[in-house]
Amino acid sequence: MKKCSKNALKSRKGITLIALVVTIIVLLILAGISIAMLTGENGILQRAAVAKKDTERVKIIETAQIDILGKQIKNHGTLSENELEEILTSNSYNTKGTLSDNNEQSILEKTLTSSDGKYSILVSEIYNGPLTTAGNGEETVVQDDETETESPYIGCYADIDGSGTIDGIIYADLENGKNGNGDWGSYTVPKISGTKEYRVSQTDYTGIFGTKDVISPVEGTNGYDRFYIMSLSPEGGDSNPNIYHWYYKAAGNIDYDANTSTDFGTGKNNTEFMNEYYGTDDYPEASDGSYSDVWDGISSEITNGWFLPSRDEMVAFLNEFNITSSTYPSLTDESGSMIFLTSSTVYGTGYWACCDDNPSSPYINSYYMQDYGYAWLSKTF
Repeated sequence: MKKCSKNALKSRKGITLIALVVTIIVLLILAGISIAMLTGENGILQRAAVAKKDTERVKIIETAQIDILGKQIKNHGTLSENELEEILTSNSYNTKGTLSDNNEQSILEKTLTSSDGKYSILVSEIYNGPLTTAGNGEETVVQDDETETESPYIGCYADIDGSGTIDGIIYADLENGKNGNGDWGSYTVPKISGTKEYRVSQTDYTGIFGTKDVISPVEGTNGYDRFYIMSLSPEGGDSNPNIYHWYYKAAGNIDYDANTSTDFGTGKNNTEFMNEYYGTDDYPEASDGSYSDVWDGISSEITNGWFLPSRDEMVAFLNEFNITSSTYPSLTDESGSMIFLTSSTVYGTGYWACCDDNPSSPYINSYYMQDYGYAWLSKTF
């Protein structure tokens, strides 16, 4: 067996005890630094926890702001203190929050605390706009144990495709419904659900019916049409509207009662019925009247969804906007009387039309088919 010499042992390389100790010390220092970075007062874990809390806090604020915006749209731009409190205490990130109970503070000065106590947010961080003091800014009327609230959209202008062009004025809100009565008579607007969503597309628009916001449907939403609108003026324009016979050829000889209705919501069906059959053998066109028949004059508008309103639809519009010869003088003849505003509803051998040749007592009545008047067209959106 060979023996190792001292020189041979010295020539071998290895880790000395000192190097090992130094290495361990360096590793301990690095470990300490890493642990401090993870768990220290401003460490990664602490900052991650803060970031998570900030994210959840922001989400609470954004969730409440979305609910507030939805309420304002429904209320035509208004928000009450009660409504704000209800939103904040029931929709804070799916937890029921509580507001500080200092009665000397306004609601905007109060603090919202989540139910788990993790988040405290000043209300003014969420909303800092104007507030009404009651309800949704509208008067509530109770009738026969049923609460009926006046729609805030009545009287607003309509931009039915969001193009920026004003198409008409809203005179009925189907989501609200209404039992109405006025100088022109009574009417019932039915109430429905499942309507489209809408938005305020323009504020403070000034037109012939005053200064109001403009309402448009929210693009891409589905549902039933909610609003009835009337065009801004009768056919032919405000200053010189077109005059039409209702149906000159009939002249009291045809009974259409079975095919038209007086009810609110039937004007479109009435109009489509007449439009479909007008000009056929049973409903021949007239060529000997002083004016064109209304069905010939508005045929292109019918194609675009406009219609001659039913009796009750016309009454609703006239009552909502107090349309008379004194408030709308362009509809009067040389004597100052209002020429008939025609509806699409037939009554016996005549049709329903509106007149106020006695301004103190406007009325709607049945007139002969060959009588003439203006056509103010309606549409839903």
